[in-house]
Amino acid sequence: MGDFDPGFVRTLAVQSWSMYGVGMFLILLRIYARIHRLGFKSLQLDDYGMVLAGCFYTILIVCLNVICGGGGSNLYPPEDFESFTPQNIQDRIHGSKIVVVSEQAMLNVIYTAKACVLVMYTRLTLNLATQRLVTHLAIYVFLGWLGTEIAFFSTCRPFSGYWAMPPPSPQCATLEHYAIIQGSFNITSDILMLFIPLPLITRLSVPWRQKTVLMVVFSMGTFVIIAAVLTKVFNLTDIWDPSYMLWYTREASVAIYVSNIPLIWPLVREHIPALKRFTPGQKSSSKENMYALNSRLTRRASAGLKGKGIRINDSESDDKPRVTTTIQGKGDSSEDLSSLEGMEVDVEMGGEKGWNQLTVLGDGGNGIHMSTTVQISEEVVGRRGVLVPEPVLVRGREEEGDGERRGEFTWDFAKVR
Repeated sequence: MGDFDPGFVRTLAVQSWSMYGVGMFLILLRIYARIHRLGFKSLQLDDYGMVLAGCFYTILIVCLNVICGGGGSNLYPPEDFESFTPQNIQDRIHGSKIVVVSEQAMLNVIYTAKACVLVMYTRLTLNLATQRLVTHLAIYVFLGWLGTEIAFFSTCRPFSGYWAMPPPSPQCATLEHYAIIQGSFNITSDILMLFIPLPLITRLSVPWRQKTVLMVVFSMGTFVIIAAVLTKVFNLTDIWDPSYMLWYTREASVAIYVSNIPLIWPLVREHIPALKRFTPGQKSSSKENMYALNSRLTRRASAGLKGKGIRINDSESDDKPRVTTTIQGKGDSSEDLSSLEGMEVDVEMGGEKGWNQLTVLGDGGNGIHMSTTVQISEEVVGRRGVLVPEPVLVRGREEEGDGERRGEFTWDFAKVR
């Protein structure tokens, strides 16, 4: 490729840098949202992974624009070689080296974004049977990345043939075999990744309107699949058409958008209260990376979501005994399935049904799981006889120290109503 049409050069520059600006804004907004919610020291693996993805993304956009504005690469009609000057050859060798860098940047920005999404899925499926599927999918994604890298480094031999003039093999210039392998692993893994969150969303005890919004958010990977397919269509149907560069930028950009939006959504909802009507979630303290669960429990249970956590309200009548339980804790993971990375789940509960729903939300099987280290203080108000369940050790070992019981516990208030 060389002597690019000035109109195409301008189109690539406008589209690529515009989409890049949006993508980097979303990455920065995601990091801000995570720091706002967790604190800087509690950023997690996928947050740092997204910073790395941003670096690959930057390299990709820069390289594509340099290639388009330079002297081309070693992809050219064979009959044109005789017309090249020594300077043309040097320019094409330089451009071909940048093509190698751009291909690696494209491959790694896509797979780094996949890895970040899989880390998020791992938290969402904590202690659920679905987590095994996430593990298997992560292995497949890693093998796909590894197989694609092996294909890249073995398709053209010697490796320096990627920038040789003339190239020793057509594959050193067209990369057709590599593109087929890369597309196969990339598209199939994207399709499989859609099957992780959607079944979990369908099992949530929230109105269908809210489920629909969650499905839309987590189904945006469909756009990544469409972009990946079109990238390979333009790349393989006409090897002389530089339009694949436009689709490289689109595929990479959509991957960045999709992998960041679920983590940004809680921050958007926080600043646009009207969205809370349409999306579920669970409010949490962001500045201190803490949440408070203030509960009033009686024989007559009613519940609703309020404040910085779940507040279970009872009748304020003075002649009814009640227990005020205040739980403050710092979770080892800030996400749980009910919040789907912080999206609020508005659960309306009342009477016996409310307690059943609450039990489901605390379930470690097909329901919601939250792993948390808690400090608990209890105050019994009113007459005696209120039944408070004994905490049951869930994991680890119970320690006595400073008058406190330390460990991971669970309480089943439904059994003492």
